[in-house]
Amino acid sequence: QLPPFSGELTGLDPDFEERYAVSGGTSLWVNANMSPNFPDVATTWEAMWRKATGQQLDGALALDPRALAAALAATGPVRAPAVGAVDAKRIERLVLHDQYVLPELASQRKTLMLGVGSAAIDALLAGSASPKVLLPGLRDVARQGHVLVHSRVPAEQARLVSGGIGGAVDRSTQPFAQAVVVNAGGNKLDSWLDSSLGYRVEECTRSRR
Repeated sequence: QLPPFSGELTGLDPDFEERYAVSGGTSLWVNANMSPNFPDVATTWEAMWRKATGQQLDGALALDPRALAAALAATGPVRAPAVGAVDAKRIERLVLHDQYVLPELASQRKTLMLGVGSAAIDALLAGSASPKVLLPGLRDVARQGHVLVHSRVPAEQARLVSGGIGGAVDRSTQPFAQAVVVNAGGNKLDSWLDSSLGYRVEECTRSRR
C-alpha cells in the first residue's frame, strides 16, 4: 500500500547510501531498514514518502511483533480474514512462524499479515486501548528495543536518543562495540538468533587501546 517513487533521494547520510543502496536500501521501502542506526532508516523512509507524495513527514515509528503484542494486550483481540482472532499471546508466533506453515494462509500470506498488522494499529488509533495497560506495556517493550521513534525536530530527536528509544548507534569518540545482525534475506532468521558480545581491553596507552 506504500506509494511508488522513482529518482534519487536527497538528504541521506552518505555512509548509509554507500553501504545499503546496492541492496535496495534507498529504492525499496522494505529494504531501507537494513541499517542498525534507526535515524538513518527513518530519514530514508521520510525521503521516500516525500519523493512519492510531496508531503513532508514529521517523523517515523518502527514497531515489531512484540510491540504489536503490547498494543493488543491493551485493545483486546482483533480479527482478520482466514486468520481469525489474534490476541497478544498469538501475534508473535503468528508473524514469526505460523504464517509460513498454516495451509489456509499459503496463497494470501502477505495480504493477510498486512491485515493483521493494520487491524492492530487501527484498534490502537481508534482509542479502544486501556491506557493503564497500554502505557506500561509500550514502555517495557520500548526499553527492550521493540519500539523505535524518530523526529525531524532536533530537540525532540535528542530527547528520543537520550531516552533510549531513538535506535541510534553510538557516534561518540569513546571506545564502543555493538553486535549487529543484518538479515537482508527478509526470512526472519534473525528473530530466532541470540547474540552476545565480549569486550576486553588488552592494553591501554596514550595512542591506542
